[in-house]
Amino acid sequence: MDNLRIFIGIDLPGAIAERLSARMAHMQTILPFRKWTHPSDLHLTLHFLGQTPAGRLDAVRDAMARAAAKVHPFQITFAGIGTFGSPRAPRVVWLGLSEPTAFASLFRLHAELAAHLSAAGFELDARPYRPHLTLARPSGAEYAADMIQTVWAESGAKDPGIDVPLSWTVDRITLFQTWPGRRPSYERRYECALIPI
Repeated sequence: MDNLRIFIGIDLPGAIAERLSARMAHMQTILPFRKWTHPSDLHLTLHFLGQTPAGRLDAVRDAMARAAAKVHPFQITFAGIGTFGSPRAPRVVWLGLSEPTAFASLFRLHAELAAHLSAAGFELDARPYRPHLTLARPSGAEYAADMIQTVWAESGAKDPGIDVPLSWTVDRITLFQTWPGRRPSYERRYECALIPI
C-alpha cells in the first residue's frame, strides 16, 4: 500500500501569501539563505502525520471533520519575525502571531484534532504546540537573529499595504501532501470548513 507524507494545517489566503512573498523577495536580496519557503507553500501547521498509508486518509478526513465541527472561524494576524536555533546562526526563520485572542481558538482546534487523531490510532508529536509560519531555513548561515529582524522591518517599509495588518479569518483546515524535491512542495488534498457562528 502506498504511503503519503501528510500534515494538517491552515492555508493562507492568496492576498496574504502575495504580500508575504513580496517581503520575502526583498529579504532574499540581502539574506541568501539555503532555502526560502515557496509562496504557494506558506501555511500554519496544526499536526504533522508523516508517512501515512493511503488507506488511512478517510480516518484523517473524519478526524478533521469532527474537530472542525467544534471550532468557530477566528481571526489571525501575523506580527513579528523570530528564529529557532542559535541567535548567531538560526536554523529557522519564522513569522509569529500577534492576536492573543486567536490563541484560544487556535489551540482548541489543535487539541480537538489531537483528540480525534489519537482516537483513530495516529501517533502525534508530544512536544508543546508552537504556532508559526516558516519563512526560511538558513542552515547555519552566519546571519544573526537581530539582523534578520532588521531586514524584515525594512521589507515592511516597501510593502504597499504596510498600514493594513497581515490578518484574515481562518474558516477551514487543509490536509496537505508533501512532495519532496518539488517546488512548490505541498499539494492540497482536502479542505474542511470550521462550523460557522
